[in-house]
Amino acid sequence: MTRHINPSHVWDTVHGEVELRSDHLYDLMGLQVSPSYIIYKDGDMVKAKNGLTGEIEFYGVDAAEIIQSVVNVVDTGLILIKGGVYDINKRLVVNGKRGLTIMGEGAGVDHPVDGDEDYHGTVLRATASIGAIFRIGDELPRCLNVKFLNLCFDGRGYANYCLSFYRQLDCVVAYCCFGRAKTAQIYRQPDDGSPNLRVFDNVICGFYSGTTGVMVHNDDMVLRNVIVGSQTAVRANRSCHIHHNHMYGWESLGYPMEYGIILTGVDNFVSHNYIDNYTEEGIRLEESGAVGGHIITDNWIVCKGNLGSVDKPCIHLIHSSGTGAWTLHVKNNKFGARSGTTLAVAIKATNITSWHRVQIKNNTYGNVADKGAITENGGIATFSGDGSTTQFSIAHGLVAEPETVDVTPLSADAAGDFYVTKDSTYIYVNYLTAPPSGTDNVVLSWRAEV
Repeated sequence: MTRHINPSHVWDTVHGEVELRSDHLYDLMGLQVSPSYIIYKDGDMVKAKNGLTGEIEFYGVDAAEIIQSVVNVVDTGLILIKGGVYDINKRLVVNGKRGLTIMGEGAGVDHPVDGDEDYHGTVLRATASIGAIFRIGDELPRCLNVKFLNLCFDGRGYANYCLSFYRQLDCVVAYCCFGRAKTAQIYRQPDDGSPNLRVFDNVICGFYSGTTGVMVHNDDMVLRNVIVGSQTAVRANRSCHIHHNHMYGWESLGYPMEYGIILTGVDNFVSHNYIDNYTEEGIRLEESGAVGGHIITDNWIVCKGNLGSVDKPCIHLIHSSGTGAWTLHVKNNKFGARSGTTLAVAIKATNITSWHRVQIKNNTYGNVADKGAITENGGIATFSGDGSTTQFSIAHGLVAEPETVDVTPLSADAAGDFYVTKDSTYIYVNYLTAPPSGTDNVVLSWRAEV
């Protein structure tokens, strides 16, 4: 059985899929304008009609040539590409445009993807080895507020990227479908003067060995996408927002997701994502400088099932040579694994030598042997008194010596006068008079936070 996914439908996690018709995109994206050009198929011919005069100004059998000709003459406005399959045999380039919108009549893909016929709507498919189906911002001046809407891009193992952005500012990719590009489906090349690429409400299918779903750089946004069948779902550098995405592997088709999100810089905000069925690490923070500045909150991160006991953490903080972690918040997440898998550690830290203003707290854990790096912990400690021992040690399991410690006696024999000391490994409960002899008669409730 196949499943048709249409990114022009908004997915509501409470109420289910809500239909968003193509004509609603005009209002949603502020497109209360008539198309400057309409591109359509007429048998084997591709024609481009002037939206104002109605005249056919470009036509031919080479779809890439016709689309490029139209892009060259429209600086600001809407290019509407009607439904159909358009073979792209050369890279399409968008340079120096401001306020240009390239929009299709629909985008969808059937799963499992067995061939070209599984892509629907306005399909731009690569038919030759090209760097990208569309390259945005090869030359200055930068492209400003260029939008790609309601299109289906099929790299077919020919294109390195479906969309490749370089010199751009405030560009948008929305309600589109992507698949089978070799390196990444959407790629934003590093350029410090080109922030704010916004990628939202797309269906992004890898379905090519080793590919990445979305590769962004600085100050970009990846919101509300379904990202499936990519080796890495999202890769980002710094100051990016990654929210409300559903990322998962599709192993039955041979496309597992090794990594949900890889962050290589600082100050990223990652929240409300569902990272499901990963095979290596859910979120990997691999930085050359200090590890920190991130907010990682309210995510649900789940490892693949039936792997046994494995070292495949939900979050991995890693540095090549050793550095401190700073201003890092990991809160209110759900960590775990599917049936048949037990994670050795949920949050793993490699070569992290110190911790500064770090909060790893209020997370929940399932099928996890060890929580790993945490800054808040607590529980019930039970000891047997012998009438002479005055100090009882509780391993707190925190990343560093706690700043605050609260210990409460829960049994009569534990209620004597005591004071608390601490270090990077233990909480020490020191009694002025040794508790009496007994079995499990010294019961203490404790809580500690870095």
